[in-house]
Amino acid sequence: MESFYIFPLKKIFKIDPAVPCESIPVKEMDFNNRVQALLSQMNITTLAELLNMSLFELSRTKGFGKLSIDDLIATLKKFSQSKQRKISPKVLERAKEELDEFLRDAALKHAPQIDLVITAFENFSRSILKENPQQTRLIKKIQTLPRDMRTKKVRLLMRVYDFKNKENFSDMPEDLSLSAFPKWLSVNSKDFDADELINFFDKLKFDFRAFAKKIAETPFHLKKRRELEIVRLRIKGFTLEEIGNILDITRERVRQLEAKSAEDFMLLRPDLKKLFYFIHAFTEGKSTLTFGDLLNFADTEDAEIIWFLAKKIRFGTEILTFDKEENSYIFYDRDDLGEEEIVKSLPDLMDEEFFTETVEKLAKEKKCPADLLQNKLEKFYMHTGKVFHREKLTFILKCTYLLKAAFPNGYKIANENYHMQFHQKLKEFFGDTEHYSQRNVDGTIGKVGVLCDRGRYIHSDFINVPPEVLLRIKEHIEKSRRTKFSYKEIYQELRDVFIGTQVRNQYFLQGAIKFYELPFKTTKDYLFKYDDDTEE
Repeated sequence: MESFYIFPLKKIFKIDPAVPCESIPVKEMDFNNRVQALLSQMNITTLAELLNMSLFELSRTKGFGKLSIDDLIATLKKFSQSKQRKISPKVLERAKEELDEFLRDAALKHAPQIDLVITAFENFSRSILKENPQQTRLIKKIQTLPRDMRTKKVRLLMRVYDFKNKENFSDMPEDLSLSAFPKWLSVNSKDFDADELINFFDKLKFDFRAFAKKIAETPFHLKKRRELEIVRLRIKGFTLEEIGNILDITRERVRQLEAKSAEDFMLLRPDLKKLFYFIHAFTEGKSTLTFGDLLNFADTEDAEIIWFLAKKIRFGTEILTFDKEENSYIFYDRDDLGEEEIVKSLPDLMDEEFFTETVEKLAKEKKCPADLLQNKLEKFYMHTGKVFHREKLTFILKCTYLLKAAFPNGYKIANENYHMQFHQKLKEFFGDTEHYSQRNVDGTIGKVGVLCDRGRYIHSDFINVPPEVLLRIKEHIEKSRRTKFSYKEIYQELRDVFIGTQVRNQYFLQGAIKFYELPFKTTKDYLFKYDDDTEE
């Protein structure tokens, strides 16, 4: 174990001794909701209490996994490196009251001195403004931008170019405009790289329509006039067959050329994202981008080509996604979808179809794009063949999954046909070409499955014996004077109790007793009461 893991956090993160850690509530720190909940669960209320803990102690708390530890470390690191301490509103208010009282007393006793204090403060303020050339540079640079650009929200504009140090401005108001940005930096004593910001502002100056035209024309250079004609005809609603007749080529060739245009357009994804994000910023963060919105920033033909080809590509893990039903792009400005909690409610192992259906259902519940949620959830899963899984795949896990997914009516051991089907499904679901002996497969199925018929095992999810039936079985055995029973005897004696249930034979009865862990000793053929002198 690395030494830092067992040291108190205060030895790892050097906090200014002047910072009153014992009076800083952890709930006012920038930890995410999950970390806040875990700290509350551990009754850690102040920063001082947290700093006395070690990473080892935190990790032993249920739920405090790697992601939560990473967030906690990042937040504490940011706090410890901050050159400016945040002063709470209460402290500022108290300071103002104290200053007011001091000035009132001074004014009554030493009026001339007060004039000197005021004059000195005014000179100091002027000197501060004079000695802040970086802010002056920012103001002058912003004034060179178009007037309508200066009214746009800084946070949205930073997203256009994926601004590198945007985390330094995490507490920036959502509606802060570009023109008010320098003043906000000064008031909040923010450390910033003026050159980086000025470079960012320079990138904001460009011709939207010329940029859109470049995006629309790039996939179709002089040697690709036929591809451009195909896209134009497709936009007008012509079918592949009709276009093939017009251009005297096959329907398949038309499809191939259209696909090649989309493939070339995929290379322009960064520029397309920049264009869409600019439109998002210029529409005050409008959540949907329609074709009509694009028309306001591009010529008609360019907008038609961009819209047609853009729908054929995906933006990956970005917050921009296309909604077919709405025929629009959706900007989803929310980093935390609660995916950690969602994953807890999902199976450890799922096939692609079930995973996709689950994501779509959850996306509707959370009112967010399905592909965005899927990308977030996929970070918690590995993907093998047609299966998503959280843990490393073992043979036992594969057997358990296939028993449920491929053999809902049960797997019959000591049967060559079932053994061959098992290997076929193993390859189909997991791409596994390794051959396992029939003895190995039968033995594992017997361990993970529940006996339901002679030599036939089913997945435990398919077992559902009513509690009252289990109680009757238990009472029947306990009331008997015997200590040894065959499953056939019990089944025949309680046949009426099993009517309308899954228990249709002595084998299912045997499997149910073992699965529900009734308080008896079970063997292959018999059941015994727990008794000191019981012998098998």
